Amino acid sequence: MAEDKDTLGEVRLIAANIGGISGASTPSLDLTFKVKSGVQNTSGTIAVTRAELGTSEGAVIQAKLDHKVISVGSIDVSVDKTALNAAIINGQNLYDAAVVGTLPGQYPQAAKDAFGIAINAAKSVKDNSGATQSQVDNAVTDLLRAVNTFKSAVIKEVSADLNNDGIVNVGDLAIVAYHYGKDSTSSDWAKAKIADLNGDQKIDITDLAYVASKIAD
Repeated sequence: MAEDKDTLGEVRLIAANIGGISGASTPSLDLTFKVKSGVQNTSGTIAVTRAELGTSEGAVIQAKLDHKVISVGSIDVSVDKTALNAAIINGQNLYDAAVVGTLPGQYPQAAKDAFGIAINAAKSVKDNSGATQSQVDNAVTDLLRAVNTFKSAVIKEVSADLNNDGIVNVGDLAIVAYHYGKDSTSSDWAKAKIADLNGDQKIDITDLAYVASKIAD
């Protein structure tokens, strides 16, 4: 079979069938047309405008002409946001329950602010009707990473046994009292920071209160 594309919008086909064709309803040629990638919301007509069959004796038979209307609808791409919705709900619950402060179990304000920004970024992707599956998947990954980062920022329980005698008593309280008022700018901070129990780079009443609360009755 040969194909001629010289005329735009027309295709000329010349085919030979060795062995012949018999019968008026015998199919002689099957054609399959495929829509190009990206084509949607359009229609067109495919028509046979001339069809001639040659016989073994050299006679020419005019074949029946026909046409076909082809319609291509819209391409609906389904984007699954189930995982993103779940991640946002879990993240928001963690954010709402987190308490800002300097005590164990609380979070620094900067860490909570950064986590809030990450949640809002994920919500923007969720609310974007034009978001692709790749963008949704990346938003899930980013939010889960932000959750882990936020959890690691929680202020952890620290030992109030500053003199390492196995018990928290007035001796430990005395260490904090001795360094009371010092901060990271103090010349002996390397030694004094042992009394900075909440990690805020200064020794104040919060550190004293923490040790006092741990003294055994």
